[in-house]
Amino acid sequence: MVFVRTTPPRPFDVTVYEPERRRFHAHVRSYADHGSRSCAVVLADESAEADYRDARRLFSAGVSHELRTPLQRILGLVETLGLDLPDEGRAEIIAQARLEVDGMRRLIEDMIMLVQLESHRFDGSSEPTDMAEAVAACLRRHADAAAESSMPLHSQANRGLVVAVPPRLVEAVLDNLVENAIRHAGEGESIEVRVRGLSGAVELVVHDSGGRIPPDHLGRVFERFHRVEDARSGPGTGLGLAIVKHIAEEYGGRATAESSPTSGTTMRVVLPAPAAVR
Repeated sequence: MVFVRTTPPRPFDVTVYEPERRRFHAHVRSYADHGSRSCAVVLADESAEADYRDARRLFSAGVSHELRTPLQRILGLVETLGLDLPDEGRAEIIAQARLEVDGMRRLIEDMIMLVQLESHRFDGSSEPTDMAEAVAACLRRHADAAAESSMPLHSQANRGLVVAVPPRLVEAVLDNLVENAIRHAGEGESIEVRVRGLSGAVELVVHDSGGRIPPDHLGRVFERFHRVEDARSGPGTGLGLAIVKHIAEEYGGRATAESSPTSGTTMRVVLPAPAAVR
């Protein structure tokens, strides 16, 4: 029941949290009812627009914060180039600057993808993806990086398992999970990518024998910019697992993580099959 005492009544915003979070812009309209005054509340659903504004605001805040450190490093490298350096030293500094610029490019691309996913405006095709082909291509892309760390890569994916997720997004899920395993499992550990069919879905598992995620960090690994302490100074944007989670949930799936020193680390992603979506 809403009682209106102001003239004219002011519009206001309402947030409903159950059964799902929705945001409404409310207008109160009064009318005569058998000699008395009554009112009606008109709700306009602005959830999509509000979510897009929030995502854009988070994008701006995140980028400005995360780009500060690489920009400072690039500035230091540029100032060093002004010194009298041998050709070998100058080439090394230029290579370092290129790595920093590439890291900034990846961060911006990841943030743009997150904004598109969070605001449900990702421009992806409806083409399904064959998981066996996607896994094979992923392992080829990361074979050199795994070999440099003496990490054997294995896969187990049956033919014919298809998900209702565009190839570009499946590629992003696989690349982020495998890159994360190579980066954090530890030299000499093994990595295995497995795919199996479920009822109306397909389960993707990326397992490494490292088990390097502490228990107090395990519940936060899918948060944006969250990193385990010993990984904060290493490569990566801190957005990879957040992207994995958002892609899975955008298509009605889920992403979970398990880790222990004895059994290793397991990233598990469930994606819907095309038949389940239909």
